[in-house]
This record gives sequence, C-alpha cells and structure tokens, in this order.
Amino acid sequence: MEQMEEASVSLSGATVAELAMEKQELTLSMRQLLKDVLLKEQDNAHGNALVLQRPEKWMGVASMMINGCSLRSARKEYGMTYQAVKKIQESVLFHEGATELKKMLAASAARDISDAAELKESIMDQYMNDSEKRAELTIKDYQLLSVSQKLDSERLLRFTGDNVQRIEVKHITTPEEAMSLIDSLPKAEVMDIDDE
Repeated sequence: MEQMEEASVSLSGATVAELAMEKQELTLSMRQLLKDVLLKEQDNAHGNALVLQRPEKWMGVASMMINGCSLRSARKEYGMTYQAVKKIQESVLFHEGATELKKMLAASAARDISDAAELKESIMDQYMNDSEKRAELTIKDYQLLSVSQKLDSERLLRFTGDNVQRIEVKHITTPEEAMSLIDSLPKAEVMDIDDE
C-alpha cells in the first residue's frame, strides 16, 4: 500500500493527479491563446497569407513557438522560411495572453528540470551501489538523460527570455572620444616578480 502512495507522487512532490490537472489546464490555456492569435491574425491578413490559406500549418508552427521550440526546428519540420516562422513567433509571443502562459510553461519546465536532476542522481546512485543495476544501466542512458536535461534548460531559458544576448556597440567618431573610452577602461595592477 505504501508503495502505491509513493508511486503516485512525482519527484517534485506533486501527485500524479495534480500534475495531470496542471498539464490539462496548461493545454487548455495554450489552445485558447493560439485560437485568439489565429483569429486576430486572420482578421489582419489579406490575400495569400499563410494564416488564411493553411491555418493548420500556421497553428503547428505557432504551437511549436509557444512550447519553446527553436526557430530552426520549426523551419525544418514545416519547410518554411526564417522570416515566415519569425513572424508567427512574434505574433504568438507578443500577444497579450502569452505572458501568463509563458510563466506557467516556465514553471512546468523548471519542475521538469528538477525532476530530471533527481532522476539522474537516483540513476547514478543505483549505478554506483548496485552491481545488478550496473549491468542494466549504461553510460549512454546517463548521457541521454543529461542531453534531455540540457534541452529542458534551453526550453526554460526561452520561456523566461534569458536566452537573449545583448551586444553594445559604441561608435566613436573623434580621437577625444577614443581617448576617453581608453581612459575609462579598468587599470591593471603591475607587479614585479623577482627571480630568486
């Protein structure tokens, strides 16, 4: 009986029923958001726009974008140009309801990462302590789990917006600006080293 209770609790402490309910709520929120975005885009589109001609393809790409997939994977799966996928991504991610959904997806991804880390630790414990389990588990199993954890982390970073790199470019047009920039750089300490 105790084993049954333990099995119904995930690694993060939530019950399976709670996780299933959360996933269902997440799915419903996602469907509603995508439906709203699709209708808005169809109202604003004209002519041969993809959203009018092939709404199922548009929804497929939009679904991948809201789930945190990369532009490259959506382009590859649907055979679309970078600009077309980027436009769909912008319309989905900048919709007014997307912020709340992204927070929910980020929380779910964070829990998945936590569960994967605990599972990875458990597998390593079994691998190190139990010779029978060592025969069943391979380093490849551990490696696959690590790759999965890395992909989940990348997905979380896309949800939270932390995967953005910012590069600051300063255009210097006069020698005085160049000298002031050089002067503002931190100074290095020079130390004399005596050879003994």
